[in-house]
Amino acid sequence: MDSDMLQKSTQPDNFKVFIQENLDHKVSHEPASEIHDKILFMINNISASNMDVKAKEFTDVRKEQYYPWFAQYMVIKRASIEPNFHELYLKFLEKVNSRMLNKEIVKATCENCKVPSQNFFVTPGCHRHHTLYNLP
Repeated sequence: MDSDMLQKSTQPDNFKVFIQENLDHKVSHEPASEIHDKILFMINNISASNMDVKAKEFTDVRKEQYYPWFAQYMVIKRASIEPNFHELYLKFLEKVNSRMLNKEIVKATCENCKVPSQNFFVTPGCHRHHTLYNLP
């Protein structure tokens, strides 16, 4: 992730402003099924040994219009339920090296931290608690 953007967004004075500015995005462009399946296959088969190849493959099919969709997928379907793979996913994003994609990942993370935290009944044993706990 872009450490400068992440550092600015997590400073207490800037955090509320950052959330307000960035929570208005909606996932509006999902890729065609061929690209969708190709991306999911890449992520399903990513490992430390094939990271460079998968990052190159992703770079070849990525389009900025799909970044919100991909960010939501990575946060909801991957990071929130697969904490053992956080480091792998972060290295993948570093290899992809896209400032815009990193921004979308931060947006999706903030959005998905906000939802369970607004629920007063999130208790330490429930699924929502684990989702919030596992988000980076």
